[in-house]
Amino acid sequence: MSKPAGGRLHLHSLDDGPLDDWVREETDGHGADIYIDALGPGAPHETFRAGMRAMARGGIAVNIGAVAGDLPIDIHRMMDQQLRLIGSAWFTSAEGQTMADMAGAGLLDLSPLQHHVYPLEQVNEAVSGIAVRNGGFSNFIISPRA
Repeated sequence: MSKPAGGRLHLHSLDDGPLDDWVREETDGHGADIYIDALGPGAPHETFRAGMRAMARGGIAVNIGAVAGDLPIDIHRMMDQQLRLIGSAWFTSAEGQTMADMAGAGLLDLSPLQHHVYPLEQVNEAVSGIAVRNGGFSNFIISPRA
């Protein structure tokens, strides 16, 4: 587990054990107030379900990863614990512009992204490369000046 200086974010590898058990240990049994799921289409459903089980009463789960296929959810537990599940369609155009402005101002750390820059003439090759992106953290850029 890794904790930044402020201690607000706690990271956990699934190789270190079940997610829900770890969250309960980290929160003295309270659970997570917010669970953000960024698992992609190939991720196991159990990982998402463990995140849902790890939520505290009144917790909010936000899904931005689009785990593929039907996923059983314990709706009775959601009702009893007043849990919420929110889906996200990424962002609006205005939010995208705000993020672009923040990146342009150097306020966002984009170093985790793998940048692949293509000249305009190779746009078809770039589109083909999207299928083999690095876990969703690849950035395909079409530049007329490349």
